Amino acid sequence: MTKLQQIQQTKGQTTDEYNTKFRLLVSKAGLDEQENVAILIQLYSKGLNKDIGEQIIMNSPPGTLSAWMANASTLDSYKRWANSFYANMLTFHQKKKQWKPRNYEPKQ
Repeated sequence: MTKLQQIQQTKGQTTDEYNTKFRLLVSKAGLDEQENVAILIQLYSKGLNKDIGEQIIMNSPPGTLSAWMANASTLDSYKRWANSFYANMLTFHQKKKQWKPRNYEPKQ
């Protein structure tokens, strides 16, 4: 149970990876998802990426852990797709520096 209270989604870790680790810890702790839904959602959301957690809460938070995980996974994949899309767009539109000849001064 202690590991469940301490789990955090690390930078660069996908939500799917976080979901898998969280489910494994729930299983090791011997907790039933249906009976402990409120505490599990609280622990899950506490360790989830803050931005994703806020988006889920603002869009009417679901009542089950599975729904939380599904929503978080969807939002994370959209966020990663958008980040890669816009990163590619920025590099595509960056202009190369225009070539300029050096100032040539003849030797005296």
